[in-house]
Amino acid sequence: MIRICPSILNANFADLPNEILKVAAVSDLLHLDVMDGVFVPNTTFSFEEARNIIDYSPIPVDAHLMIADADKTALNYLETKVASVTVHFVACVS
Repeated sequence: MIRICPSILNANFADLPNEILKVAAVSDLLHLDVMDGVFVPNTTFSFEEARNIIDYSPIPVDAHLMIADADKTALNYLETKVASVTVHFVACVS
């Protein structure tokens, strides 16, 4: 089975709700790249912003955590309605 899971990293953040709806119309999942400026040099969404996107998205969301202490933070995401959480093993402390 093939599933389409585009990232919204290049979306127009000033119009993010409509950008999400456009992607949702032609996709199976929404890929959310979460970067903290520590594990990777870039920053994208805070947990609160990510949770808002997860709650708003009409399709399931895969949260890709490119953050320090990913294993600890992943637990917060599991308390949302996220479909899946992807982490980098080297970003895990335990």
